Amino acid sequence: MLDAGIHALSAAVRSHVDGLPAGSAARARLAAAVEGHLWGMLHHGDFTAAHIRIYRNVSDAARARHRPVRSAYTRLWDVLLADCAAAGVLRRDIPVPMVRQFLVGALNWPVDWYDTKRGSFERFAAQITALVFDGIVVEPEPAP
Repeated sequence: MLDAGIHALSAAVRSHVDGLPAGSAARARLAAAVEGHLWGMLHHGDFTAAHIRIYRNVSDAARARHRPVRSAYTRLWDVLLADCAAAGVLRRDIPVPMVRQFLVGALNWPVDWYDTKRGSFERFAAQITALVFDGIVVEPEPAP
């Protein structure tokens, strides 16, 4: 169950990123990864949600068996985000591992609250991507 959830996410992210034209900009690759993760979460929700909910509660032995799969997914995001950082797409004052933890953590939970009756997946993914890239504040306050 744990492996199936991560494999579904990994396949969805890779499919979305690999579906871009060769040489796509880092920002486009990140947007595709965000959409892929959301797609995987929402289209394989039984497995992906179970992974999120039960990981902390399984035995140490089960976590140890699953750790390589989970680590591979973490590396997928770390490489993508490192490429974004190298391209100047990410803020320089926040470490890539923290960006990954925050981003993937936030992308995990729509499986609990997203309602397909409120609009298309494409619109939802675009809104989430806008939040990732542009934040929630219209105009930042001036620094003191």
